[in-house]
Amino acid sequence: MKTALVLTPFFILFGFSAATDFNLISPWGETKWESGQDVSIVWGVLTKGAEASAPDVKTCNLDLMQGNFDNANLVAHIGSNLDVNMGKYLWKKVPDYPSGSDYFVRVGNPSWWRYGHAFTFNGKGTVKSLAQPAFNESHGAATSSKPTSASDPQKSAATTTINTALFAIALTFVSALFNL
Repeated sequence: MKTALVLTPFFILFGFSAATDFNLISPWGETKWESGQDVSIVWGVLTKGAEASAPDVKTCNLDLMQGNFDNANLVAHIGSNLDVNMGKYLWKKVPDYPSGSDYFVRVGNPSWWRYGHAFTFNGKGTVKSLAQPAFNESHGAATSSKPTSASDPQKSAATTTINTALFAIALTFVSALFNL
């Protein structure tokens, strides 16, 4: 009985979910990519406090996107079936796409994408993009390309702070019950 009382608040706060969510760290805002360069893409994996509808994924894909967040085009598949815990991918010798300040990267899989913020790409445009609207292959419908709260570093930091505080409260509660 005492164990149930101790563990119930813990599971209410943290649940049984193994959901995986992503936070794209780089490229970000002021980032500038040049054609022919090696560039790093960095993402964080959030498992505690991940959105409830997030799937439990072990691999992810990286895509380069361009255009308006409401109707972006897929420029290139950067990497696929990458271990989500890698957290970093080095893209060697980026192809020569047209210059623009409306490029962004998405990380995830067809059922769960997270989007970075727009950054600048400098190139001459000798390589054509795939130029298709972002498409959700598993459901056959266009996906939204708007950055979400998981892509917002301030909201992610706030969520982390709240989760840390909740964990501290749960730990204090558990410690107090065991010391009775």
